[in-house]
Amino acid sequence: LHCYPGPRCYRAPHKRAVMDKKVNKAASKGDAAALRKLIGTDMTGPDKKGNTALHLAAATGMIDACQVLIENGVDPCAKNGKGQTAADVAESKKKKACAQFLRDNESAFGWKTVSSASVALFAYEDANWKRAQPGMVTLELQHCAKPYSYKLTARVSGRPPLIDSVLKEDLQYSGATETFHNFAGTKTWGFNFANEDEAKNMLSQMQICQENLKNPPAEEEKAPAPAAAAPAASTSGPPPPPSGGGPPPPPPPPQPKAADAAPREAAPKPVSMADAIAAKAAGGLQKAEEREEDE
Repeated sequence: LHCYPGPRCYRAPHKRAVMDKKVNKAASKGDAAALRKLIGTDMTGPDKKGNTALHLAAATGMIDACQVLIENGVDPCAKNGKGQTAADVAESKKKKACAQFLRDNESAFGWKTVSSASVALFAYEDANWKRAQPGMVTLELQHCAKPYSYKLTARVSGRPPLIDSVLKEDLQYSGATETFHNFAGTKTWGFNFANEDEAKNMLSQMQICQENLKNPPAEEEKAPAPAAAAPAASTSGPPPPPSGGGPPPPPPPPQPKAADAAPREAAPKPVSMADAIAAKAAGGLQKAEEREEDE
């Protein structure tokens, strides 16, 4: 809020990303070839109605154009001003094949919330913790299967995100107390959790996130399940930011079970076809000799 001498005040407009005109034109026509020529251009910005380029391409039913947009970062789970996803738009236009393609991609490419919590947000500046936002903020750890990635966001409804960081394997996140955690991103942030269980879950998921970023699974279909994590001892007052190292290391892998004490019998040695025929012939000869002795 900007105030000047006198009674008048005005709120500075928030500049948001808008759709590139060439992307808009190509997507509206469902022109996959034209969209491929624009690779490198930001295709994720919405138009004035909140439609992404994928919403526009979905209305044409052109699956190739939709695929190009998804591969270049347009979220198939994004909703326009009417609350519709691109798949909803395709269905409203009776583009059934395109709608099914987009539904399939919603589960694979969209960001899914792994952990969410209500926190008081602090920023560490000039060797002091300062409240970054009055009131409570929604902190979310989100996961995307394709491309495999995580991000941490902190937002207030109806405003631009205060934190929107795609996480890397060298991320620093630690639980300094049971309900106060630190995160080193573009700056060092502090989260004072309103709920201790939410704090435990967030810390646990961040540890899983760090391990998965170091060793990403070959195929990821679902966000990883929560794992139990012991919180650090509680201390009074907001703690200082982490001195380095970030969260504690993941638990050691389970030890293999000890071998059985009783020795196992050796497996029978395989018999060749030639040995089997010779043994059969020897048995027949022995029986013939026994009959001659009886006579």
